[in-house]
Amino acid sequence: MESKWIRVVIVIMISVLILEEAKWSNGCWDEERTAILQLISFFKFNMREVGSDCCEWKSGWVECNAATRRVIGLSLSVAKILDLSNIGLVGSVKNEGFEKLSKLRHLQVLNLTGNHLNDSILSSLSKVSSLKSLSLAGNDLFTGSNRTNEIKLLSRLNSLEILDLSRTNMTNNFLSYLGGFSSLRTLCLQGNNLQGTLHLQDFYNLQKLDLSQNRIESLQSSYGSGRQLKLISLEEIDLSSNLFTNNIFAELSGFLNLKSLNIRWNQLNGSIDVKEFCGWNNLESLDLSENEVNQFMTYEENRCLQKLKVLYLDAVSTDGNTSLVSLLEAFPFVKTLFLRDNCFLNKTMVNTQLHVLRNVENLIMDYTPLHINFLESISILTSLKALSLFNCGLTGALPAHGGLCFLNHLEELNLKGNALAVPVSFRSFANHSNLKALLANENKLLAEPAGLQTWLPKFQLKIFSLLNCTIEEHGKLQLPSFLYFQHDLRYVDLSYCNFGELRFPHWLLQNNTRLQELYMIDSSIAGPLTLSPHPNLKLSVLDISNNKIQHEIPRNFCSLFPYVEFLIMSKNAFKTSIPLCFSSMKRLERLDLSHNNLFGGIPEELAMSSSLLRIRLSNNSLSGKIIPAIYHLIGSLEALYLDGNKFEGDISEFSTTSSKSLQVQRMKSLTSILPIMGLVLLTTHGTNIYNLTKDYMGSVFPLRKYDHFTFAEEKIEFSTKGATYTYKGNILDLLSAIDLSCNQLTGIIPPGLGNLSEIRGLNLSHNNLTGPIPSTFSKLKQIESLDLSYNHLNGRIPPQLTEMNALEVFNVTHNNLSGPLPDRKAQFGTFDESSYEGNPLLCGLPLNNTCNHGDSRGTSSALASEEEHGLVGMGDFYISFAVSYAIMFLTTIIVLYINSYWRQACYYFIKNGSITCYFFVVDSCPASEETSNPVLVHLFWTPSSRSIDLCPFFVGRIFIFFMFRYFGSDIVLARNVPCCLRSIFDFRNLCLVN
Repeated sequence: MESKWIRVVIVIMISVLILEEAKWSNGCWDEERTAILQLISFFKFNMREVGSDCCEWKSGWVECNAATRRVIGLSLSVAKILDLSNIGLVGSVKNEGFEKLSKLRHLQVLNLTGNHLNDSILSSLSKVSSLKSLSLAGNDLFTGSNRTNEIKLLSRLNSLEILDLSRTNMTNNFLSYLGGFSSLRTLCLQGNNLQGTLHLQDFYNLQKLDLSQNRIESLQSSYGSGRQLKLISLEEIDLSSNLFTNNIFAELSGFLNLKSLNIRWNQLNGSIDVKEFCGWNNLESLDLSENEVNQFMTYEENRCLQKLKVLYLDAVSTDGNTSLVSLLEAFPFVKTLFLRDNCFLNKTMVNTQLHVLRNVENLIMDYTPLHINFLESISILTSLKALSLFNCGLTGALPAHGGLCFLNHLEELNLKGNALAVPVSFRSFANHSNLKALLANENKLLAEPAGLQTWLPKFQLKIFSLLNCTIEEHGKLQLPSFLYFQHDLRYVDLSYCNFGELRFPHWLLQNNTRLQELYMIDSSIAGPLTLSPHPNLKLSVLDISNNKIQHEIPRNFCSLFPYVEFLIMSKNAFKTSIPLCFSSMKRLERLDLSHNNLFGGIPEELAMSSSLLRIRLSNNSLSGKIIPAIYHLIGSLEALYLDGNKFEGDISEFSTTSSKSLQVQRMKSLTSILPIMGLVLLTTHGTNIYNLTKDYMGSVFPLRKYDHFTFAEEKIEFSTKGATYTYKGNILDLLSAIDLSCNQLTGIIPPGLGNLSEIRGLNLSHNNLTGPIPSTFSKLKQIESLDLSYNHLNGRIPPQLTEMNALEVFNVTHNNLSGPLPDRKAQFGTFDESSYEGNPLLCGLPLNNTCNHGDSRGTSSALASEEEHGLVGMGDFYISFAVSYAIMFLTTIIVLYINSYWRQACYYFIKNGSITCYFFVVDSCPASEETSNPVLVHLFWTPSSRSIDLCPFFVGRIFIFFMFRYFGSDIVLARNVPCCLRSIFDFRNLCLVN
């Protein structure tokens, strides 16, 4: 009996675990491992955890219970960096806040930028004595009238070397308390409320000071106006965007070790005597841009600023009253000169004054109008290594024998945005044996005889860009022949050039094994995508969109370019399925195959990719079930585009989707049911701007990485406020909207959409949605546009929607809504009858239909709530019914197994019932003469007059027939077989006897 009870308990435990969907794990629980991985993203640990069992991670900082494998502790004492920036922190519990970080004995860097912390945290932070770097930028500090004690406590951080208090509302009176940071090396006070005369402490160890974007007029020592300000260790100071005048140079004369001075966007004007700079013997970089300086007075045998290498004079001469000599004669030792966006006295005179630039090696004159003969006169600058003349209004033919051709040391040349006539052979650059980068975008190419187009260049380029170039009338643009002899290219852009049915230049990839980025957008490439058999392990970006490439994507594509990060092949004529091997490209982040003729489904392997962030598969012929193909994609992507395909299925199978940064979800042209889920819509980080040529060769060219990458300039169309707008660029970082309009979506609107509290637009119009409008929409406090028109919605418009105070557009036209309208208050007082037309059963202002007394608001509200929450899907009903039936069946079996008395009673009850049913059938249904088996007759033959009465027994008869069909008459039942089953066999034997 005891063993019987043990078995019963085991059965019950297993049943409960199955019903509760318990998760078994050989290591730590999945939820805990996921939470730990999310937590350590804040800590810049120098470790890589491997394996699914976090309890066995080698670093040993995760403590688990040996029996349950549950995580019971974390040892974070090894953490050196903690990044809590931009996560919405508003404070901490008293005695349980940042002072607890003092237990992290090795913590050196703490980043709290972009939160909502106030002055109260300063005293807590003062206890984290190990800190070397602290950033509090963008918080609500220094807002109280008496907060000096907190800043004094913060000065206890004796090891602090870097302090960032930018955009913290700091005023002049708090600045004096920063002198206690004896070890401070870097202090950033950008964008505060500092103004007028600023009294600075003598920070003896301070090396970098940022006071930009304030309203400071002068600097003085805090020890008295008669004492000279001395920051003897200061090397870099940023005073840009303030109100300093020419007197600032005298105030800074005590900064003897200064290496970098930025004073752009101030109120410097007129003439400046270079003698004021002579105290800065170590000055290497000087920025005086965006001031109204017209002359730097100098004298013979000027020996000042001999170490000055970089000089910024952008937009100092905008009225055309300044000469090149008056600006630059005082700086003979400068090597890198920025003269962007200037307008000199005489463009022709500039050509005669170029001698003042004779020692310059890097000259950037973008947006500065120059004379047509400038390139002829520039030969005097024999030291030039980099020349940028972007958008300088240059016209005419490129010099073929003089001027530019004599710059033999030239390594980088930027001629973008002019109207120069460049020979298609590029023979003008034959003498530039050191040329590494050539940018000739948006110019005109001169056609040449075929014999002149082939030549052997002396240079090996690393960067070549021919973006958006045209050829003279009646000419045919061809790829420059010198490219066949290039073997060290890293970046090539041939986009928006009509090469006329060009075949894909696979030789370009074969010859340049270190090529990293190739752009051929809208370059008239036609035919199949033929690739070289030799792999390119360096290629990270390939953009061949908007061409006429046909047929299949080569099956060896992934093995040839295994490390591609951005792959853009949209707007072609590919007719193939999505290659499975894309999932094996471990670095692939962005994939665009839209506007092709792709067919088939989304490979499940692609959905499992851990690196993909953005996928665009719009406007193809992809088909299949929308679930589960994209289930994992939704949870890991920033953006997913599947509109314009043939997907089908019920996407209500989604559970609550938690997307790490799902910014844009577009699933137009789907035939499916709106998901019943709480979709989390967050923004994505903006695209970083890189100095492209610095990555390759240490250049000064201000280029942008992935400049023509389609995802970097993403365009989103969204209908709101009665119009359709196109959004692109950085504004997408702030866009929070869902547009599922113009589909064939069915089902009810999921109440979970009301949880998207930060969403600003929701468009579900032109679908087949039914049911009521969820009252949870009242939680959409930021929404500005809500369009539910052209559906089959019913019930009353929830009165709670009047709480949507930001709503400017509300459209529910052409539905089946009924009942009184919400009260005309808040934003609903601004909506006219055009927002409700096409709903004849609606009543109340501003409509002409008056409501009857029976249309009480309380009844309607209760009815709407009942409609909203009373709809149960048939799938859920079937599942709940089957689970309930299984529980009842298992409970009955267990009870009969335990209680012998009930078991015997069940046995006799079933036995007597079976005998009674049998004789009833025999008496009512005589056997047919042609029937060989009387039992079959008794089981299945039923006269029509009794058909209705015998229907309840029909299923049971079929079960009995199959039982004796497969078991012999001499079967012996085991002793422990439940009697309810034994009675069936007794009944079968009885049938055989008769």
